[in-house]
Order: sequence, then C-alpha cells, then structure tokens
Amino acid sequence: MLVAWFGTGKRKAWYVTLLQTSTISVSAKLIKLQPVAPGHSFLFGHLLYLKSMIDKLPPNAHYQSALGDVAREHFQKEGVFYIDLWPVSGLLIVVVSPHVANQIHANPNISMRRPTLLPRFFRPICGGPSMFDMPEHKWKFWRPVFSRGFSADHILSLVPGMVDETVIYCETLQKLAQKGELFYLDFTTLRFTIDVIGRTILYAITSPLQSNIRLLLTHTMKGMYH
Repeated sequence: MLVAWFGTGKRKAWYVTLLQTSTISVSAKLIKLQPVAPGHSFLFGHLLYLKSMIDKLPPNAHYQSALGDVAREHFQKEGVFYIDLWPVSGLLIVVVSPHVANQIHANPNISMRRPTLLPRFFRPICGGPSMFDMPEHKWKFWRPVFSRGFSADHILSLVPGMVDETVIYCETLQKLAQKGELFYLDFTTLRFTIDVIGRTILYAITSPLQSNIRLLLTHTMKGMYH
C-alpha cells in the first residue's frame, strides 16, 4: 500500500529515498537526544504512540493534554522530553518543569531562537513578520520602539482595567460551566484577550475596531480547527 502510494519508476525511487533519508536522520538525532518519548516508529515517528495517548482523552480534548499525560507517566523526574512528529511536523521538545523552563529562558542562545513553524501560525493573523516570530537581529531593532509600553510603571497603571476585564471573563466562564455543555475555551479567551488589548491600547471598553479584530481572529482560529 505504501509503495502503491509512492507511485512507480523515478517518482517512487525519489519518495523512498526521501523517506529513508528523513527517517534515518531523525532516528540518528533521537539516539543522541535524551530523554525521548517511548514507542518511536521508524516510519511514523511518535504519531502512532501519540494517537494511543489521545484515544485515552475525552472526546474533543486538545491533543496537548496527551503530551502532559506522557510527561506524568514517564518524565516526572526529568520534566522535559523529545517527541518526533515526523512526517506531520518535526522533533519537538516538551517542557513541563518550571526549573527546566527557567534554564531555557535564561540561556539567550536558546530563548532567542524562534521556532521555524512560528511564522506559519502568525502570518494569517499578522499578515507578515511580527515581534513574535522575527529573528533576533530584526527583533532587536523593533524592541526599543515598544519597550516604553512595557515599563513597570506603565504596566501597573493598566492593572485596574485588566482586573475589571478578568472579572468579566471569570463570570463568563462560570455561566458557560453552569450550562454543562461543551464549548470552545479558545474563542472565549480570544474575546477576553481582545477586550484587554482594546482597553489598554484604544482606551475603550468596546469599539467597532475591537469588534472587527475579534471577528477576524475568530474566523482565523476556526480555519485552524477545520
């Protein structure tokens, strides 16, 4: 079945060579990297193992919950592990320990590196490069432009408005929980995020611009789900 999908002749040989090269390369990296999630497959990485963990979750639960279960079952001491999502993605490092996360954050050689997949997720929202996915040399140019907005005094002056919006967010979650029905937490949290940003930047509790941005981001996120 796999060979039939690859096709015949030169196309088949090219796909097989690509498959062998990629899997051997990833397998070689996994030998050097520790700790690694169990159940690795030469052809499918950890996808089959991850599926077995996802199958244990409630229906419609986010797949990242399965990564937490892997950490609890196998890597409580280490607080970090590698997982191979090839061919869908690549090697990922999952960090569940605050101590390990702090070490990564304190090392500029690691913390300043942007994941290669980050621009793919932010491009539909930002339309191009942003502070979230810029490489370090470009990010350093723009950082001073926005640094005043993140000063301690300015952030403290915004706390009362953040608290007001957080209270509304909590009340919304309580009402949704009382209904006992399944709902998307992402969409509710997205509205909360836009409301906080609008109150902070636009100095308004509600505005047409906020509504349009909220609608745009909601449609973008729905496209990521479906």
